[in-house]
Amino acid sequence: MCISFFGLNAFQFSPSVRFLLAFGRDEFIERETLPSHEWSQTEPTIIAGRDMRGGGTWLGVSPNNARLAFLTNLKEHDPDPGQLAKRGVIHHKLSRGNLVTGFLSSRDAPEAYMSALDRYAFHGFNLIAVDLMQPRMAYCSNPLSQEELGCKLPINQSDKQGCKLPSNQSNTLRDDLRIGPMILTQGKIYGMSNGFLGEWRKVEAGIQDLRKVMEGEGFSASSEDAATLCHPQGEGLYGTRSQTVFVAWTDGSAELRERCLDTKTLTWTDIISHKFKISGNDDVPNGATSPN
Repeated sequence: MCISFFGLNAFQFSPSVRFLLAFGRDEFIERETLPSHEWSQTEPTIIAGRDMRGGGTWLGVSPNNARLAFLTNLKEHDPDPGQLAKRGVIHHKLSRGNLVTGFLSSRDAPEAYMSALDRYAFHGFNLIAVDLMQPRMAYCSNPLSQEELGCKLPINQSDKQGCKLPSNQSNTLRDDLRIGPMILTQGKIYGMSNGFLGEWRKVEAGIQDLRKVMEGEGFSASSEDAATLCHPQGEGLYGTRSQTVFVAWTDGSAELRERCLDTKTLTWTDIISHKFKISGNDDVPNGATSPN
């Protein structure tokens, strides 16, 4: 499964770090993928890996538009098209990777970009969008149960509770938080996998590990060996294809480091590094709202 840990102005022991992201991408081994690189013929500039089947990406940054976005797949059964039609929901048909590139190229505030999406035209996803210049970040997802479609959170409502969500089996499901768009609080470390934001125990453990690393204590246990395991699935071998760390500092410098799995030898490649300056328009982005 994909997993990510991130925070905006959340590391008191490293105050020069504005934003940090650690991301592990799981995917079928046979699915053709390009490692992170600067995309050609794009304006603004985009640095990202590329899914050659869908054409989009799971994680990308635009240095000259001061934006970063990433997503994970939301685990759910594919819905029946007939049932969706009865509820007025468009059947899934678009590549989720376009959600990331769309934000990187836009001038909308993260929450405004999410509000304008036709989210139910995509398979299940969790999306994080970050404006590194303002700074601000937002979250949204698109669950498909009847209960989860029933309520949406106003885009000017902030994450006052740190998004501590109940189990998805709960009868008191907080649909508003799970769908969003929701402005995420600065000063907190978040974790996200293939459930909802902050939902799984493994995610909570990873948040604590990241906090220890930033405080100079190191990881409590190594998960590297487990991350390289490939497991048989219905469509073939499945496992961690890439591991990415992105850091943006308060002086405007940034770096993205990535290592990828060689799908022939099932060993890690050398680390790819992209260093750049974050720049962009200091104006308030279109549709920006103020957290309460």
